Amino acid sequence: MRLKQFLTVLILVVAQIFVPSPSFGASPEIPKGAFDATLLSFRALTPDMFGVSAGLPVADVSVVLLANGKLRAYVFAQNKGIETAESADNGKSFTRVGNAFGGDKGNGQPRVVGLSDGRYRLYTTSSGGINCSISSDGLTFTLEKANCLLASDYSEASGLTGPGVVQLSTGKWKAYFSGLPKAGTGPDPWKMYSASSDDGVDWTRDPGVRIGVGSPSNKRSAEHPTAIRHSDNSITVFYFDNGADPEGTGKIYNNGNGLHYSHSRDGLIFSEEKWFDTAKIDSRLSGTEMNDPDVLLDKDGNILLFGGGFAHGFGGYVNVMVLKPGQGTTPYAGDRCLNSKIVPGGPINPPCGSTVMQPTQPTQPMQSPTPTQPTQPVQSPTPLPQPTQTPTASPSPSETIKPVVKKITITCVKGNAVKKVSDVNPKCPTGYKRK
Repeated sequence: MRLKQFLTVLILVVAQIFVPSPSFGASPEIPKGAFDATLLSFRALTPDMFGVSAGLPVADVSVVLLANGKLRAYVFAQNKGIETAESADNGKSFTRVGNAFGGDKGNGQPRVVGLSDGRYRLYTTSSGGINCSISSDGLTFTLEKANCLLASDYSEASGLTGPGVVQLSTGKWKAYFSGLPKAGTGPDPWKMYSASSDDGVDWTRDPGVRIGVGSPSNKRSAEHPTAIRHSDNSITVFYFDNGADPEGTGKIYNNGNGLHYSHSRDGLIFSEEKWFDTAKIDSRLSGTEMNDPDVLLDKDGNILLFGGGFAHGFGGYVNVMVLKPGQGTTPYAGDRCLNSKIVPGGPINPPCGSTVMQPTQPTQPMQSPTPTQPTQPVQSPTPLPQPTQTPTASPSPSETIKPVVKKITITCVKGNAVKKVSDVNPKCPTGYKRK
């Protein structure tokens, strides 16, 4: 009899240890930064994998860890909709699996979270804000609630980006997102907002602005963020800074642009900002890589950072990095190089101190999501290095004639577009070739 009672108690104890709580499943705890990054996979997700024509985008990645240890990625694929792919080697390579809605249903910028009951919730941009959809297997989704986050609540006429969503250990949910860029505009400054929810479907706006003009601490432009949770329920967000002056003056910076991350103890006030100088992480990357980021832990506990890039003629793709707690990289602060006001007609990011002109046709257009026109990623301007100012000796009184520097004019072409560039050492703008 005693043996039977002992076995009964043992079974109950084992059940309590290995059976997860049915009440909620908080987002995994990820260590805090600062982070050092190394490139794991260059162009892990590409247009040809999903039948997308070369030169068109695959972008806006969201990744979840499955119970079998595989990673499942969700991406927006041009003219296809939300496509899925899986990786059995911790993000080094992927194989296409299917389509979340069975085709192009007008949803963009996916963000997927796993629920405690084994289901998956998908947040996507829509014509009025952000849709919530649900799936039992994470492969095929149905609409759960249209516009569960309304763009009009945030005075963002163009829409909202797919949110970074985390569930705290309290069971509460937090979402972080920005306004949505429109085709043929920009670079414009963007604000990051947040919302709170008890169930992940019905959301309430958090007052104020998290990052950008109106924020109490970090006023940088912040585009399409994702979020991770730490053991103390503090939050880190990863986002892209396109270099636009946050005050909306039309000026742009060309130092410190690119992928940033910022920490908040309460999920509302973000500071302790860091910057990834992606061009120095790997020679294959440019300063505009790793836009539209997502972060998660793989089955071995590695912190993986996914983010997009774009190459003319190739199209949009997704890279994978590994993050480890380290020193990180500090962005330019206060004395960032600020160019003169941009006007139509020329390159986006010339050297500091020069007058710049914005091209009339961006390298990669961004389309706002509508029921028939899904989101395309933004091609952010490629930052150029700041020229080094070499001190020169003051001329003597007898030196009244200054040397004449001869400028050279070259012709640059991109498709049917033709531009002439005059300078001492002229170079074609990004995307153009010398004729």
